[in-house]
Amino acid sequence: MKIQLLALALLLVGCSESQKRVSFSESTTAKSTIFTEAIISIPMDIKKRGDILYVSDFNGDSLLYCYSLSKERFVNKMLPQGQGPGEFLSPVEFFISDSSVFIHNRWHFTAQNYTFNANDFSIRPQGELINLPMNFDRIYPLSESRFVASGVFDDCRFLILDNKGNVISKCGSFPNYQSEEEAVPNTAKAMFHQSQFGYHTARKRLACATSNLLELWDYAPDTLTLHKWLLLAPYHDLFESTPDGVYVESDNQDAELGARGIAVSVIDTQVQCFCVDETDTTFYCVMAAPDHCIGVVSI
Repeated sequence: MKIQLLALALLLVGCSESQKRVSFSESTTAKSTIFTEAIISIPMDIKKRGDILYVSDFNGDSLLYCYSLSKERFVNKMLPQGQGPGEFLSPVEFFISDSSVFIHNRWHFTAQNYTFNANDFSIRPQGELINLPMNFDRIYPLSESRFVASGVFDDCRFLILDNKGNVISKCGSFPNYQSEEEAVPNTAKAMFHQSQFGYHTARKRLACATSNLLELWDYAPDTLTLHKWLLLAPYHDLFESTPDGVYVESDNQDAELGARGIAVSVIDTQVQCFCVDETDTTFYCVMAAPDHCIGVVSI
């Protein structure tokens, strides 16, 4: 299956307010290279930090696998699956820095900061365990003391939380880009518009992708204001944000918007999840070729 990778200059480039269709009349072919087969049941996410690719799995004995680019092999695994002490229930969201990792244990409805040793891949709890209500779906760190949460909320789209899980503010609303949506209750919209997040720290801009929309929200102290939105089609897209732009993997070359399309690349394989390293114009991915493999695509 050939996949379209659309690079959209949305985080740094301003756009006109009028809605327009962004089309990509030219495209390039991007060839994938397989590193190794990955014994992963259902890949959820992949992130690069230094020399390591961190790949999360939905249903493994461990939920996070560590692949070394220099050693060209898996070197460790993290987050044992289970319900006992030091174990995690799938699915998890993870956010890694040089010395810490923030883990959202989604179906345990908890989140926790951990110290992280990149040499032996060990983690230790830091601070208090954050207990979250069962109507929460995704959370994403905006700073050390603020998080944004999406879920099924009666009177808003997002919640801003402090680092103890307390609700600081409610903000945002679900889109009504079709007239039929106006009368739909938030509960149904929340199921349809489940969110993935990325955040541009310098510009204080949150990128939010759902199954059919890409939105940019400006973050001011404890509130979010819609900046731009993009209607994606068809209703299935993968998403990755970077400091210089937003990448969307889709089967579609047209999009309704306020944004400037930069490039479209046709990839020769089926991508399950990916992350972008713009320093060497490369994105790393888990692909189905046909079994799950770790690989790279030069863009």
